[in-house]
Amino acid sequence: MHPVDEAIEAERLGFDFVSVADHPFGGSPTNEPLVTLASIGAATRQIGLVTRVLGAPFRNPALVAKMAETINRLADGRLVLGIGGGGADNKMRSVGVNPPSARGKIDALAEATAIIKGLWCDGKFTFSGRHHGVVDAEISPRPASRIPVWLGVLGPRGAEVAGSMADGWIPYLRYTSVERLTACRSRLIAAADGAGRDPSTITCVLSLEAHVGPLAEAPPNAITGPPEAVADQLAKLRDLGFDGFNVSVPGPDRAEQPARFAEEVLPLLGEALPPAGATVSGGAR
Repeated sequence: MHPVDEAIEAERLGFDFVSVADHPFGGSPTNEPLVTLASIGAATRQIGLVTRVLGAPFRNPALVAKMAETINRLADGRLVLGIGGGGADNKMRSVGVNPPSARGKIDALAEATAIIKGLWCDGKFTFSGRHHGVVDAEISPRPASRIPVWLGVLGPRGAEVAGSMADGWIPYLRYTSVERLTACRSRLIAAADGAGRDPSTITCVLSLEAHVGPLAEAPPNAITGPPEAVADQLAKLRDLGFDGFNVSVPGPDRAEQPARFAEEVLPLLGEALPPAGATVSGGAR
């Protein structure tokens, strides 16, 4: 299915947002997230638009700030800019990007976030960092509405950066464990407190893979089973402190899964229904 058609269906089903993953280079067919979300924004009216998550080393942060402002304005304020440190070192090298160390990726992500937010908020903006810098940089128009920045990070340093400066945190269950998520969220809360921020203002959304019904070859940490079992597992994750979920639907019946999830699983979560998003196709069709 075309990603725009998937997004239109997700909007009809009542999902709060759609997201597009970022895998810009490699042999597998993919769609660039910002371009894809611009197309989706033009074809929809209400559903939120999320990058899950842009690989920061591949892009100039000042240009990302400009592109995000444009999409947000043309889509009437529906964009959430998700950014990550970038994990595919071999892909970076293939296009001439020197991969930072693990800590360097988080430090560079913090600098990129500071530049993006600075360009959105100030007139001429100057920032000098180890990895990124701008001098008297300016974009016009600046955002008329706030564009949330969600960081897709894990680990102590990533949690500290998210807690101190991000609007949201969007880790991916596939690559971690419940224990690590819990530790990271505690670190995020401590960092927010230390920065004088209210931790409750930081949106915590967990990206995961879920399939209603049995699935022969489930991805790592995927949530599968009958609707009641899927809802029960989501409720346990929600109780860890997550405000919502971003759901990718694997399996040969992928086209049917968003409707099953929206109609059979989410109502079972009761009155405290969390915001839910659907990942639209990352693969080119």
